[in-house]
Amino acid sequence: MLYYNLLYALYGIIIFILRNPILKLVKKPKENDRKIINSLSAGYILIGLITSIIYIDGMYVLIVVLGFPWLLIEYYKS
Repeated sequence: MLYYNLLYALYGIIIFILRNPILKLVKKPKENDRKIINSLSAGYILIGLITSIIYIDGMYVLIVVLGFPWLLIEYYKS
């Protein structure tokens, strides 16, 4: 179960690395897009690490995260 929590942190790192290609998919990027993607990746990293620490202490935590980058892209297409 600990590995699933660390996957959130890995997903945040992947978003942080791929933020420039994600911004290229948006036709008219705004100024706050980079800040949104940075905060999204930081959120995933924090959730992954915090839930891993809580799980190590013996508590079971379930967190549902609805913040995928393609939702951001679909927002700007409409």
